Amino acid sequence: MARLAEKKGVTLTNEVLQTADGIANFGDSKDKERCVVLKNMFDRLSDDVTADPDAFYKELANDVRTEASKLGTVVHVAPDRWSNGFVYIKMLAHSEAARLKQAMHGRYFAKNRIVCEYVEEAAYDKKNKIKAMKPSMKTVW
Repeated sequence: MARLAEKKGVTLTNEVLQTADGIANFGDSKDKERCVVLKNMFDRLSDDVTADPDAFYKELANDVRTEASKLGTVVHVAPDRWSNGFVYIKMLAHSEAARLKQAMHGRYFAKNRIVCEYVEEAAYDKKNKIKAMKPSMKTVW
């Protein structure tokens, strides 16, 4: 865009150039993900977890689902029992996942600072053993 404007003798302001750069990078695949992972949510070797793991993970999943549902529609929540504090969340739309990431990243849970990152949907589905919908069954919006 800048080269075209330069050829035509038009001077672009910094605001226009920054906006153009933002639009050009809008298609980044990470911005389109609807799955996130919350890291540092728990210590799998703590007394709370080892005392009754099933109850702990069920309560954690419910707490995370409740908090995430304030920001959009939660499709799936799965604490990773073999990690040290990972909870995976799939939202209905990428905009909801972006809101969730913005709201949760840097927040504290059980005196631990949460790190929130996007996860590719294919990797999420594979990790959580979720089968993708057949193309004929997809909902057309």
